[in-house]
Amino acid sequence: MLTHLWQFCCIIAISTKTLPNTMIGAIFALVLMGHVFYYLGAHLPIFRSYLGGGSVFTILLTAILVATNVIPKYVVTTASGFINGMDFLGLYIVSLIASSLFKMDRKMLLKAAVRFLPVAFISMALTAVVIGIVGVIIGVGF
Repeated sequence: MLTHLWQFCCIIAISTKTLPNTMIGAIFALVLMGHVFYYLGAHLPIFRSYLGGGSVFTILLTAILVATNVIPKYVVTTASGFINGMDFLGLYIVSLIASSLFKMDRKMLLKAAVRFLPVAFISMALTAVVIGIVGVIIGVGF
């Protein structure tokens, strides 16, 4: 019931053009619209079974609503500024990777690190040497 109230508030804020052009306004619009679109996509039979479910439906419906100007331009600008200007996407990806690492079994993570880290360090060193040699060949220097 509380979620429906917030969704109603989001619709009112967007239609009256009172959605703030800040991080709070962007999060408010993105989370609530994303939640509704994901719920719809997760329960539509064709999308749920064959087309990727709620995630794909959310992306498609948002793109359609933006292209048809159902979602106003200022909401798109607010959301774009939040995601691109504040590098929220980078924060989200780093958080996703970190949380998946924290969930892993410690023993398995150590076994993987013992195998992975030497290869990573050797490849970084080899790359630096190859780039240095190419730099010397083309006259830029090591």
